[in-house]
Amino acid sequence: MNPTTTHPAESTTLRLEATASSGMLARLTAVLNPHPVIGFSFSESAEGVINVTVRVGRTESGAANWHVQRVAARLRRIVGVMTVEVEARSPSADSGAGVLVGS
Repeated sequence: MNPTTTHPAESTTLRLEATASSGMLARLTAVLNPHPVIGFSFSESAEGVINVTVRVGRTESGAANWHVQRVAARLRRIVGVMTVEVEARSPSADSGAGVLVGS
């Protein structure tokens, strides 16, 4: 099997808030591109804050935690990102566990 194959049933959710600015989503996706991201959604509030939810899957080598910590660290370094939270691993992507609802 390809070592970059992801397992969606074993994923971790990251939630971040960033200042809405020109190119912010492009910077976020550029940072996320080399990682095993299996879900990405965002919403923008009237206050100019972008709320982003990212699901990071486990690779064939079982490196979920390593990828999640690396992704979180890289997202924190982007200018305009205010907070990055790592949520508990969801036992199953289909069960709805770990799904975030925007406020």
